Amino acid sequence: MTIRLAYQSSDGDREYDLVLLAGGLDRDPGLMTAIIISLFTDAAATEAELVTAGLPAGTRGGWWGDTYPEIDGDVLGSKLWLLTRAKRDDATLELAKKYAEDALAWMLEDGQAEKVVIEPAWHESTGLLTISLAIQKPGELQPQWVALWEAIEGEVLDATA
Repeated sequence: MTIRLAYQSSDGDREYDLVLLAGGLDRDPGLMTAIIISLFTDAAATEAELVTAGLPAGTRGGWWGDTYPEIDGDVLGSKLWLLTRAKRDDATLELAKKYAEDALAWMLEDGQAEKVVIEPAWHESTGLLTISLAIQKPGELQPQWVALWEAIEGEVLDATA
């Protein structure tokens, strides 16, 4: 089990924070916290990716812990943050799907999931990028874990575990 993160909104800021209980930190017996960290931690980008995304040079993102991974090549997070200035078109949806697949590939590699289905779309009323996930755990006949996010804003719209 991991420490549980939950969506919080204060003063217009949207963020995730640790969940506190009277006895200390709450625990997450499922996949929610791992998925939140995987999708919404900024993975490092190359300078070429920054140029393509129309973002200023030197804003590469990334986590300092990726400098010393336990397993060579392991990185934390996704490159969804590169889409903040992207056009609302099919090419951006394809990139969003690739970035989310890359960020969640560890679930398949580590045997935490048998199947991960990612469906990006444009939210009808807000125009924001949304990502729908369906995750099938090993031994299950159908996905038992489903969530929908407004990925750019990081707001969980609906999640069940």
